Amino acid sequence: MIESIATPVQATPAQRPVSRAAAQAGETREDGLTRLKKLKKSCSDLESIFIGTLLKAMRETVVDGGLLPKSAGRDVYESMFDQQLSVHLAQGGSLGMGQMVFNQLLRPGDQELLDSQELKTVSPQYRRIVPKDLIDTPDFKKVARPRSDGAEG
Repeated sequence: MIESIATPVQATPAQRPVSRAAAQAGETREDGLTRLKKLKKSCSDLESIFIGTLLKAMRETVVDGGLLPKSAGRDVYESMFDQQLSVHLAQGGSLGMGQMVFNQLLRPGDQELLDSQELKTVSPQYRRIVPKDLIDTPDFKKVARPRSDGAEG
């Protein structure tokens, strides 16, 4: 009975730390995945707020008049429309601002989590990896490799 207590318990892949930095922080793989999903959502929300602010500013520049008269109902409708449009545009990553913020906020070792199969909800646009099929194209090889004479470009 004492031997069964003394045998070490193996950690599951979700409980193992992803990197040395994560291990020092006490973060498991599951914690890291949850953190990255929340970070992705927050970055998308930030882009949505930014787009909403742009739409509101643009709408204020439009001169009143035209086909429909100005009314409280119209203001509410336009506000709701702009809000949903900004959410839709942010989810598509149209400006790329959410992606830039996401990339800036990644910690060392997070790339391993992005590469893992468990993180299906983070869309490819939020990954910093160059796809293999792109690397194999002649144009990419020409741009990515340094010149043989040591000069840049």
